[in-house]
Amino acid sequence: MMLMVRPRDTIPNVAQRRFVPHTVANCSVMTGVSKNDVLQTVASCSPKSRPKWGSDWGSSPNMKLSARKVINADKGTYQDGNGLILVKRDKSAGFWKFRFSLHGKRPEMGLGSFPAISLAEARALAADARKLVSDGINPIQARKDAETQRRGVPTLKQAIYDAHDARKASLKGDGKAGRWLSPLELHIIPKIGDKLVTDIDQNVIKDALSPIWRTKYPTADKALGRLRIALEYAKASGHQIDLDSVRMARVILGDPGHKVEHIEAMPWQEVPAFFQSLSYGSATQRVLAFMILVGAGARTTPVRLAEYSEIEGDCWTVPAAKMKGKEGQSGDFRIPLSEPALELVQLCRDLTGGKWVFPGPSGKPITDVLTSKFMRERGLTYKPHGFRSSFREWMAHVDISSEIAETAIAHKVGNKVARSYLRDDFFEKRRGIMHDWARHLTGEGSADVVPINEKTPAER
Repeated sequence: MMLMVRPRDTIPNVAQRRFVPHTVANCSVMTGVSKNDVLQTVASCSPKSRPKWGSDWGSSPNMKLSARKVINADKGTYQDGNGLILVKRDKSAGFWKFRFSLHGKRPEMGLGSFPAISLAEARALAADARKLVSDGINPIQARKDAETQRRGVPTLKQAIYDAHDARKASLKGDGKAGRWLSPLELHIIPKIGDKLVTDIDQNVIKDALSPIWRTKYPTADKALGRLRIALEYAKASGHQIDLDSVRMARVILGDPGHKVEHIEAMPWQEVPAFFQSLSYGSATQRVLAFMILVGAGARTTPVRLAEYSEIEGDCWTVPAAKMKGKEGQSGDFRIPLSEPALELVQLCRDLTGGKWVFPGPSGKPITDVLTSKFMRERGLTYKPHGFRSSFREWMAHVDISSEIAETAIAHKVGNKVARSYLRDDFFEKRRGIMHDWARHLTGEGSADVVPINEKTPAER
């Protein structure tokens, strides 16, 4: 049977035909016969009126689309086979769709725009949809269901803040200082915080942390550990999370080549000269002097934030909230005050009064930046925190037992079981230690005093 090819405007009403024709270049082919007859008919057409495969006809059964054809194709509809169709609005833009048969209907499913979706990607999407159809599932509805489910999935940013809220009770001051969140807010949230928590994998994590993995490893390590906590929280909330992604990200990031650098501490032999060079005329120097006198048993922050209400007699009780450690795992810490330390407290009371022992010009405690800055201006590379090591080394030099020495700098001694039986803070013994330490600082002890820079450039 020979098919009839005629101009498009002469095609009868669709209702009168057995088959909806495809048209190309003002030519329509009405068919209801085998494909071989169609091919013979098209071959008999003149070159100018012959329809082109891959245009409005769709692709030939033996001619799938290629990447080049997709790019070079003009406006029209092009079939790749197995239901995958490309509709070109013009040469540079179009969209993909997938046509399938299910339950007696032939719906079409959008697969995305061209060229954003390549031919290979469109084929993969169509294959996934085709698999659902073979299982009797409507891929359009399946996609809607997935989107509905995704709307209930939080972003990584939300998961981080939710995890932080859940941990507030174990953080100092309910985490208001923001230190737990700081690495995440600096290096994770700005980069991948808007991603759904279910989309976080090892490669996403690696891309976020690789810029600082070797240059700022301690910060990156904290960010990675806290990111895992956030992902664990999201998983516990019922979301599909791959917790192994954090470990795999660490593997991909590789060896950071990081060497632990301990805080540089002033040798205990040099501390007396530095202590004696301090003037009590500034709050910064008073803070440093008091920190040294108490053997840095309290770190910089508790000293800066010291209140008169915490001092009774020769005992300064540092509240648990100001001590290092998790909320509920650190208790109040008592520090015996030597005579020079008590004299300094009384001097501060006479100078400033009020609530704080060491207020700055504004009436509020000074910042920890000022103490480090002061030492730098003295031409010193030592850090205020390093006075803890200075004091600890001096105790070892004068044969203070390790158990008492560790207690003096607020370190926990022994394991949890041992601490449950040994609850003595050795306060009376530490009172004698602080007396001897003060004599060392003031030059009354037997240790030699090693001179150091006494004045800042501005003081010279």
